[in-house]
Amino acid sequence: MPTTEAIFGAILVAVLFGAACVFAWAQRNTLRRAVHLPDAERRFERRRAFRRLIGCGLMMLMAVLIVFQYLLWETYLKGLEPPIAEENRVYYKLWGYSWVVILVSLLTALFLAAYDALASRAHLLSEYGRIAEERRAMVQRQAERLREES
Repeated sequence: MPTTEAIFGAILVAVLFGAACVFAWAQRNTLRRAVHLPDAERRFERRRAFRRLIGCGLMMLMAVLIVFQYLLWETYLKGLEPPIAEENRVYYKLWGYSWVVILVSLLTALFLAAYDALASRAHLLSEYGRIAEERRAMVQRQAERLREES
C-alpha cells in the first residue's frame, strides 16, 4: 500500500475516532445538565443525547473497522494471486463483510442524523407554538386590563 494511502487512512481513522470522542463528551455534559430542566425538555434532551451517542458509537465502530481493513489487507490479502486457496477465502470473506458493516454503519448514522434533525425541528416548532400561544394570552390579558382601567 502506498504511503499516501496509509497516511490518508490514518488521518481518516483519527478524525472519525476524535470526532466521536469529542461529541460523546459533549453529549455526556448535556445529559448532566438536563437534570435541571423541566420534564418535557429533559425528556427531549435525553432522547437527543442518546441518539447522538449511538451515532458516536457508530463512528467509533467505523474507525475500528477501517483499521481492521488496513491490517487485514496488508497482512493477508495483498500478496495473494487469483487462484485463491480455500484457507485464504476466509480472509476475503472477512474483508467483504467488514466493508458491508462499515457501509451499513454509515447508512445507519446518516439516517439517525436525519431523524435527529427532524425530531429537533418538530420539537422547536411545538415550542414555538407554545410560546406564541402564551404570548397571545398575555396580550389578551393586558388588553383586558387596559380596557378595565379606561
